[in-house]
Amino acid sequence: MKFVILRLRALVPLYRKTVGRVVQRLFQLDLIERTGNFADVRWLGTPVWQNVLDLWTIQEAISTVRPALLIECGTNRGGSATFYANLFDLMGGTRDHDRRRTGE
Repeated sequence: MKFVILRLRALVPLYRKTVGRVVQRLFQLDLIERTGNFADVRWLGTPVWQNVLDLWTIQEAISTVRPALLIECGTNRGGSATFYANLFDLMGGTRDHDRRRTGE
């Protein structure tokens, strides 16, 4: 039994590089379609293409670590950038985010 487990563990990197990516993407698409979670998430009226639990967890980490700088790449419609900017405002920090997307 132990030999079988060791052999299977050796295949994990290959699985992740090939079939694992497809399985993960299909799981994500299915989750989004079934829950509608991402489509309905908004921050102050602006769509946020992010899972609510992820936003909460990241907010907790930011409030604990209190970084001087946060860079978000690929903000989609700008809701999460506005969320993080507001979070920094509440923590007493400064902010400068791309206002072209949010209309501020």
